[in-house]
Amino acid sequence: MSTVATLESKLWKARCAEAATVEDRTRLLLEVLSVETGHGAWAALEQRTGITAQRWRKAYRDRQRPTPDMLEALANQLPQYAFWLLTGVVPRAKLQHGTPADWQGEPA
Repeated sequence: MSTVATLESKLWKARCAEAATVEDRTRLLLEVLSVETGHGAWAALEQRTGITAQRWRKAYRDRQRPTPDMLEALANQLPQYAFWLLTGVVPRAKLQHGTPADWQGEPA
């Protein structure tokens, strides 16, 4: 693993550990999606989920709590994060071996 990848993995683990609430975890996953999608991320998320871009932006900016339909949509978009998103629990075996993207939705 490269130095950059190791650093990114350590930073990701720290951010996961700091995400104490479902709102924090939602914002973190929305960051991941916006980085992956780039410009027009909210519109793309709206097209994929049927939830308006405005609602996603409000949840990201902490002006609205994520609703059950938003949590379900995030879990469907990023199933490898679903358990962590809803519980905040990081499977210990998986935490030692990379980012949640590597977990593949496996239980603890």
